Amino acid sequence: MKTFNYPKTKITTNLEGFSFSDNAVSFINLFLASIKKVKSQYLNFNFKETSYNPECVKNKGSQDHVERVFAYELYHQWSILLNTDDWILNGEAGKYLQWFYKNRRNTYLNQKFPDLVQYYKDNSIEDSHMIVCEIKRDYDDNIKNGIEDDLIKLVGFTCSPKNDKSDGRFFSPYACGIFLVIGHDFSVIQKHLIVTHKYRNGEWEIFNEISSDEAKKIICVLCDEKDGKIIVQYQSLYNIVEGKLNNH
Repeated sequence: MKTFNYPKTKITTNLEGFSFSDNAVSFINLFLASIKKVKSQYLNFNFKETSYNPECVKNKGSQDHVERVFAYELYHQWSILLNTDDWILNGEAGKYLQWFYKNRRNTYLNQKFPDLVQYYKDNSIEDSHMIVCEIKRDYDDNIKNGIEDDLIKLVGFTCSPKNDKSDGRFFSPYACGIFLVIGHDFSVIQKHLIVTHKYRNGEWEIFNEISSDEAKKIICVLCDEKDGKIIVQYQSLYNIVEGKLNNH
């Protein structure tokens, strides 16, 4: 079994509700540090010359959060901090999650393409699939219309299938799923979660798809600008749902 020298860093912020290995925690911390390395110009992109948005032309330039602009720079900063040829960062080329959707929705769906992933190049070590990330910008409608699909996709890449050959899974689960929102606050995520009580052993489901146990492998990360610097906050999806239930 091949080994790898993991970054010797720790997350010190409160992480109740998570269930990660020490190796995963090191790489999650590295990912969060890479967000802080992104300059504000990539978070608040300035449209100085554009014709597709009449309001921008009228205002002679406007700032907006642009997912693609931010994601490319985040990938760049992440690769610098990772600084190794052993681990690969890219946009997922696509994987069939038939085993996942067959069990949950009784239908076969096509490939799923996360925004960013980190995995080990020869798949020969424990935790060889490390981080899978979905990115959303801060518009309320954008999050409302995409949060369910994105979170279910992340669970499909992170949760472990049953131990039988019929599951048809051809890759090991990712250690951590990250739902990254550019701007806003946790309330906008909490607002659009549809939670179903099971009233048994305190368990619940999100969107009738994500169990409370599976939610512990998902981190919701918010990044925004303050005084020219990127501010990063994060909570477990598990804690966000618990907060919603407790508030009601």
